[in-house]
Amino acid sequence: MPDLAELYIASDSDPAHIVEFLRELAAAYELPQPLHLLDAGCGPGRLLAPLDRLRWRVTGMEPNSDFVAASHSVARSSRRVSVLQGGFLDIAQCGEFELVVAVNSSFAHLLTPAERAEALRRIHDALKPGGVVFLDLPNFLWILKNPRPPHPYTFQAHGETVTLHRTQEIDFHAATLTTTDEYVFAHSGQSEARLVHRYGMTTLPELQHHLGAAGFEDVRTFNSYTSRTSERLDGPRILLAARKPLA
Repeated sequence: MPDLAELYIASDSDPAHIVEFLRELAAAYELPQPLHLLDAGCGPGRLLAPLDRLRWRVTGMEPNSDFVAASHSVARSSRRVSVLQGGFLDIAQCGEFELVVAVNSSFAHLLTPAERAEALRRIHDALKPGGVVFLDLPNFLWILKNPRPPHPYTFQAHGETVTLHRTQEIDFHAATLTTTDEYVFAHSGQSEARLVHRYGMTTLPELQHHLGAAGFEDVRTFNSYTSRTSERLDGPRILLAARKPLA
């Protein structure tokens, strides 16, 4: 039976479009090649191998021990890839990376403005001068205006037919959204794996404020991974990039 990391990977989409976007983002910001990238909140490591194929040096960082184990199995196949256990508030490198990315809502797991501000300060320190941070997280204001109940999603994992059932709960007082994923296997009709995520409901203006306070400049926003130029946000995702000044 597939474990939780395998289920998470199998239920997600092919990351090729994300990798291509990051390649073009690095070119747009004129980052030196081959660069050193930090994938913060790398999960089970689904981006590590595709990024390695760009011949980039890649460091994954992930707090979940099960996902770290899965990421280590990916890292063993390349000398350019390494994995550390920890979250955004454990980032302690100084001037090491040209690009720090947080995809698939990992930055949204920071639940308070103070945590988000501290994480961006640490990312700023970890970047080389001229380096870039890229965040991909839910646009909660759009989601609240356009509510869509989650629908079951069926996929294959190691020959098993699995249906993902997701429920959501908003705590308006704490400004958090909690999602609970139940993986129901066809052979039993029962939930045999469960994953709970809690997200801090942030906004673009708050993120722009924290980026400025941390010392970032040249902020660019995108609605999706098909976008190639900065644009006004008008959809369910916030894709945001900013540069650490050269001096």
